[in-house]
Amino acid sequence: MHEHVAIVGHEAVAALLRRTKHIETRFYRQRRAPVGRVNTGDRIHFKITGGSIIGTSSVLAVREFANLSPTSLRRLRALYGVSVRASARYWAARARCRYGVLIWLGPLHAPAGPIRVPRQYGTAWIVLRRR
Repeated sequence: MHEHVAIVGHEAVAALLRRTKHIETRFYRQRRAPVGRVNTGDRIHFKITGGSIIGTSSVLAVREFANLSPTSLRRLRALYGVSVRASARYWAARARCRYGVLIWLGPLHAPAGPIRVPRQYGTAWIVLRRR
């Protein structure tokens, strides 16, 4: 089992706190974390951009994609968009991505204690450690 930190924006934080966001997504042009790194049972600590950890969730399920196209991304948005809670601008910005991961989330809980997050240099996903 692993622990991860997902750095998210204000819209995602609001949806997580309202408990309307059930799927976290990450899409990339090149294969990188969390693709191939997240598994059922892992924990994700959500950190607001420029701020602190707002909560922790367990990973209920993971689905990964390779060789995505604009058409397959539109299909993913149609199937899962309500649970992802992302704007049209979010989806449009990912039209050229080839890799992706959908992560189904359990309920968001307050972190058990302080979580030390290493300094990031442009990344929005960090694998912290094995449990």
